[in-house]
Amino acid sequence: MSTRVKQRLDRVAGKWLALAVVLALVGIAVAQDAPAASDTAATTTTITVDGVSVTEVQCETGVYDCDNSNFYEYLAEEAPENPQCAPYNNHFVNPTSLKWVVGVGAVIAMVMAYGIGSNDAANSWGTSVGSGAIPLRWGCFVGGIMEWAGAVSIGYGVAKTIKGTANIASEDCFACGYCNSAMSLYAIAMFASLFSAAVFLLLASTTWMPVSTTHAIIGGSVGATWVAVGWGCLNWKMKGGLGGIVLSWVLSPVLSGVIASIAYLITYYTIINPKLGGNPKRNALIGSPFLYGAQSYVMLFLILLKAPQTKKKYSLKEFALFAIPAGVGVGIISALYVYFYVRRRMPSVRAPETEDKNDVPELEQDKTEKQMQM
Repeated sequence: MSTRVKQRLDRVAGKWLALAVVLALVGIAVAQDAPAASDTAATTTTITVDGVSVTEVQCETGVYDCDNSNFYEYLAEEAPENPQCAPYNNHFVNPTSLKWVVGVGAVIAMVMAYGIGSNDAANSWGTSVGSGAIPLRWGCFVGGIMEWAGAVSIGYGVAKTIKGTANIASEDCFACGYCNSAMSLYAIAMFASLFSAAVFLLLASTTWMPVSTTHAIIGGSVGATWVAVGWGCLNWKMKGGLGGIVLSWVLSPVLSGVIASIAYLITYYTIINPKLGGNPKRNALIGSPFLYGAQSYVMLFLILLKAPQTKKKYSLKEFALFAIPAGVGVGIISALYVYFYVRRRMPSVRAPETEDKNDVPELEQDKTEKQMQM
């Protein structure tokens, strides 16, 4: 056999060998994929959820949990053609088994409430008690009642905003509603933020440092979320997120200062040093009911605006109208209280009476001395 023929045979054999290797590799790949496909087919079932046929698949990122209410809402709102869901993968402990978090969290919440009373309530009522407007005992009593009333009436909105610091519904974060849900981790993270805020408030109160409860709980939530699922899972939106919260920290002292300055100037030039006529005593008796009525109007307006029972039922104009009777009623009651109770107990009214009473013994004593001299 010539050398040229041998080289040609070698080239043909090499081509067939390469083809055989490729076919072998393809066969191995098909053989490996076949069991996986059979396994998927074996684990894929069809179930019925709310009258809709749903394909139950293996759990992957972005697949809804078959037993979660979010999946039911997804079926009702989106009406997908081929809906899929998967059972919870049990990567974390099921949230329903974390009953100890509820019990211990309630105790820590009580400690947190104690810290709020010792710090935030003191901040709120410090001016009233410090100025002598009300005694310390009444400040503690009324402050406790108003703290409870505020939490029950409009605390829902603040709690919802704090919950919005993290993207709990994102499939890459806490994945609420998905089969790879990490809501157990979220519960522990929020428990840790509550504990840290409670300890911080107690330390601040024992060192006589006025601090913000909002700053404490927001800082705890941010830190716990960062450690649990990463910085990217924080919600920085302006509406219902950290962006709006941080902006409020900047605007709150500025707006409070502006409003306080306006209120002081109006009070100074109408009551303390009146420029429109009258005297401080008369103007104070007339102006107090208006101030009480205006404050009651604003409070009821905010309660109606933020309370979950009313916030979505009426418009802003209707809230403004509904709050008018409360402002007028409180103003009338305040006017009666000021006229029949406060007016008669003002120092300028009681002082002459005291002087007259003190003058009586002196006149009788002078009369007795004159009789003895005679």
